[in-house]
Amino acid sequence: MKDLEDVLREAISEGQPRTHRPWKNILIIVEGLYSMEGEMCNLKAIVQLKKKYKAILYVDEAHSIGALGKTGRGVCEELGVNFDDVDILMGTFTKSFGSVGGYVASSVDIVHKLRYCSPGMIYATSMAPACAQQALSALRELQTESGLQRVSKLHSNSNFFRAELQKLGLCVLGAQNSPVIPVLVCCPAKMPVFSRMMLERNVALVTVFLTPQVAVVIVGFPATPLFACRVRFCISAAHSEVRPSVLFGDTPGRPSGSGQEDWWHCLSHRHQVS
Repeated sequence: MKDLEDVLREAISEGQPRTHRPWKNILIIVEGLYSMEGEMCNLKAIVQLKKKYKAILYVDEAHSIGALGKTGRGVCEELGVNFDDVDILMGTFTKSFGSVGGYVASSVDIVHKLRYCSPGMIYATSMAPACAQQALSALRELQTESGLQRVSKLHSNSNFFRAELQKLGLCVLGAQNSPVIPVLVCCPAKMPVFSRMMLERNVALVTVFLTPQVAVVIVGFPATPLFACRVRFCISAAHSEVRPSVLFGDTPGRPSGSGQEDWWHCLSHRHQVS
């Protein structure tokens, strides 16, 4: 937060480059849930800075809407922040809502300005009726008892899987209740090896205990620092509580049937390539 406050103070004191005229508005842009870290922003502290320096706060809820909070209303509900303290809330329909497109929730003036001046609104076509209905149906489902149970199940599944990975001694990132669970690999040479192992085991394609698939994504440079590459697991409310060793087909420490080093050795920092 100190770095953010320093940037705000400098923007106010220095003004615009060259002319040093004061800025008309200062915009703070943060993500509710960071997709590469699985961590939530410190929204309460950011709101305090926003009020202190009279800035505008923009929160990207692409990964948090429908996934965080008791009723799936996102990072504001999860962290106990008043929705009125956030000037612009943006989210997507492509994740929790299973559709396409996205939304911007803000004041009437800002929404009208976007509708009349944004190139994405002027030159783009409208959503297909089926896609709009899918997003609307998912939103309505979240407000039902079964929808609330799905959100609660998503939290328990995510926390269970994260705890199981931590028990294996892996470097697991992310906050509690986050459905995005990154595991640091660090050694770039292990990324293609782990990817091939997952393809051989059909992890991203196989159905485990008659439950939907677990998405496994490898992320490396330049999306992450060179030696901070990671594997990202994405958990669903429809999954059962599957332990990583069961999911990937091997018990840690035992060689796989293909003769390759097992998945745990690939992820563990105790087996890094020097």
